[in-house]
Amino acid sequence: MKLYVISFLLLSLIVLAPSRALPQDGDELERARQYVVIANASNNLDTIKQFSLKAYDIAINKGDRQLIIDCANNLGYVYANKRIYDSAIIYYKRHYISVSEDTLHKKDMARTLGNLGICYKNTGKYIDMWNCFRQSKTLFEQLHDTAKICWATIEMGKTYEHFGIYQQAREYYDNALAIAKASHSADNIAKCHFEIGNIILNEYIDIKSDSTPDKIRQARDYFLQSIGDCYYSADIYADTLRHKAMLTLSQCYMTLFKLAPQHSEYIDSCRYYLHRFNVMGPNKSLPDSLTAIGDSAFIACDELTSVKIPEGVKEIGESAFAGCESLESIVIPKGVVVIGAEAFGECSALKSVEIPEGVT
Repeated sequence: MKLYVISFLLLSLIVLAPSRALPQDGDELERARQYVVIANASNNLDTIKQFSLKAYDIAINKGDRQLIIDCANNLGYVYANKRIYDSAIIYYKRHYISVSEDTLHKKDMARTLGNLGICYKNTGKYIDMWNCFRQSKTLFEQLHDTAKICWATIEMGKTYEHFGIYQQAREYYDNALAIAKASHSADNIAKCHFEIGNIILNEYIDIKSDSTPDKIRQARDYFLQSIGDCYYSADIYADTLRHKAMLTLSQCYMTLFKLAPQHSEYIDSCRYYLHRFNVMGPNKSLPDSLTAIGDSAFIACDELTSVKIPEGVKEIGESAFAGCESLESIVIPKGVVVIGAEAFGECSALKSVEIPEGVT
């Protein structure tokens, strides 16, 4: 009797085991779905990539549209975060093609177009970027998603700013600001104030008209508003934006001081915001929007250990990094054409400086 019972239990386990095990080779689609579940549960980019690629190959072979959508989105995300933007574009395009076959996926279409736009921006394809954000903005308007409408509008403005079409860019930023204010979105209001201030500053650098002090003061006011807005924002990037605004604001005050040296309060304000920039966390990366580093901009900043200057910078002012005793390395991009006297004077720890050809 005991032997019969034991045999029955063993037989039951054998019969039940396949239903609990992972799918075998015979059920490839189910196996691919399990791969997607594993990928979605992971925070590791390599793990997401590994299992999404396995599932993607099966999905393509079997023609399973939903699996293709899930895998392509995951792979686009992985490659974008790894900054392999050409590969990210391939998968985001595949994702968009698949979701666009069904109008119920309108939100996914809009988001994917936005992701494509960011990838195009990072590869310097600004026309493609603008087209993606134009289409995503239209879809977000249909979805009544004001936060995303604002985001797409700002990015379209950045395209015009890149090409130096400042008036058109300003119109997009003003439009985005109106949308942000109407929806009481503190994070988007902060972004808009920063972009408007930045475009006024860039326009001054390119044109340098007689109204320069007024323009700089106007830019300063927008940066101050942006910093204030960031304190009311729940956005995870608010600290980074405030950080960028403080650095650019210090440059405004430095420029105002150079234009009107009798106003000592300008240089005091410059030092104040520069100090706040330096004590805000470990991130000392300079904003990509920076086009010039003013005289004495980082003088005696003991916390700086390394600096990578953005590609858009053309001029480094006199004594810009003088007295930075902890500074060990600095990378200067090819676009820099002027480096002022004593720009790196008394940087006793400095081990390497990469200076491009043609610098004066």
